[in-house]
Amino acid sequence: YLEWTEGNGEEYIGTGFLMKTIRGFQFVSAGHNFRDGGHDLVRTKFKRFNMMFNNPKGLSYKNKTNDTIHLNLKKDFLDKFDFTLAICDSNDIFFQEKKNGKYVPSTTVKGRPHADFMVLTISDTKAFAKFLKQKGLAWLNCASKKYREPKENESVLTFGYPGIIEDGTYPLRLSFGKESSPKIVEKEERRLGGVAVNYRDENIVYDLDTKKGSSGSPVLGRGSEGALYTVKAIHVKNVDKTSWNAGQLIDLIDIVDIIESSEKEKQGELKRKLYVGNKEHNFPWKKKNT
Repeated sequence: YLEWTEGNGEEYIGTGFLMKTIRGFQFVSAGHNFRDGGHDLVRTKFKRFNMMFNNPKGLSYKNKTNDTIHLNLKKDFLDKFDFTLAICDSNDIFFQEKKNGKYVPSTTVKGRPHADFMVLTISDTKAFAKFLKQKGLAWLNCASKKYREPKENESVLTFGYPGIIEDGTYPLRLSFGKESSPKIVEKEERRLGGVAVNYRDENIVYDLDTKKGSSGSPVLGRGSEGALYTVKAIHVKNVDKTSWNAGQLIDLIDIVDIIESSEKEKQGELKRKLYVGNKEHNFPWKKKNT
């Protein structure tokens, strides 16, 4: 259960989750949860974000109980551990790092249209595992390479906090469904007069039940040889004017290492190594003036 107050004083809820890949532990959510009142991602104030684990009733921070595990994004994650943070809400990707206890100046680079993710990767896996154990927290596993690709008619499930109020709270909800073909969904969207989007580049599409507070929920598929459910996407949006929903593919996030030479930095060019799920990619990035 993720809740925050934006700069205009409005309170919002969403969903985030802990995940483990071969690169270590991550806290993951939707990138658009971290826009500050519609402003650029750089304006986000991370101390505003409270995380409520073990919270099936969807209690807010103000109404938390002894059973609820409350953590603050800045105080308990960013201030305590070295990390790499990447947030993308459509075009721009905001990077922030902390190395040897010191913050590295943030960078904003040109991203990919329609990408939507927030990935906080903790550098010290052993220290963070100890921290999670002390707090009584567990994590989800990232789907293995073989099971991360979209697959029509594949069973999927999600759970999160869809903003459906009940007795003054927003309880945890679970939904089962199936993946659909992006081509079919795109065709239906155009037929109904929706905004045409190419869902094949960034997303899987499915018929899971979601609401606004579901943004950032894990989408799990049968991601292992034993048919165990593991994370293959982050729920991020509804397909315009349809009953379908879309998730950001895990295969296209998980940005953990930033590598740059002083010579390329002077030229305004950065080379970034992206560990995507459990797979490594290398991408050249053009630095955006901010």
